Amino acid sequence: MNSTRQRLASGRNGKRGISLPDMAPFAFVVLLVAFFYMSSSRFRQKEIGIVTLEQLVAHTPITCTKGLDSDNVAIISLNTKKQYSFAAPAFDNKIQAEIFRRVASLHQVDFTKSQIGVLETLPFLAVDVKELPAFLNLSLFKRQELLRNGIYQSLDSLQLSECIRTSREVARENHRNGPYVNLMIESAVKMPYVDQLIALVNAQGTNRFVLLTQSNHIDYPLGLPAIQAQ
Repeated sequence: MNSTRQRLASGRNGKRGISLPDMAPFAFVVLLVAFFYMSSSRFRQKEIGIVTLEQLVAHTPITCTKGLDSDNVAIISLNTKKQYSFAAPAFDNKIQAEIFRRVASLHQVDFTKSQIGVLETLPFLAVDVKELPAFLNLSLFKRQELLRNGIYQSLDSLQLSECIRTSREVARENHRNGPYVNLMIESAVKMPYVDQLIALVNAQGTNRFVLLTQSNHIDYPLGLPAIQAQ
């Protein structure tokens, strides 16, 4: 111990110090490791439906979205439980909540002021609008748990159709076209249910949509590789 103190003291006196290893040869290794973690990590994405990006169909990165406004989209999701969700991320939270409120009003559902405040925080609509008031009264943790486990009355095909129509009305009121429909379909969904969803979308006068697929580089919206259908 005394010898260590003497070496430190002599270093402070300018006579002799403790020699440290030269780290320069290791600089490249440190940068390489840092680059590996940065390139392999994926940032948390904003929730836009009940289907996650990892659950989408894998596909070679291509984009066929000519003529579509990437800033004016509606996201329709379909999972293996045959549940739907709808989101209009191109609009701000208040306008998207207004779409949900109008669809609910078609079913004689009203909301309190506090429920409207919570409605404006929902990233997407996946719950039967008749169940929305009770759903909005739950804590954030409980709502997320119900959505994650699928324990709720799902948005049905009629209400999904109403969401599409109402989003168009709101878009026109805000002097915008569309919104254009993007489909997020879980890869394990059977084809008959995919056909039903496409028929539903077509019935609303939408004959052009984008099927979103997986990608290692996410830059939403429309940063996901997409297959355009007409």
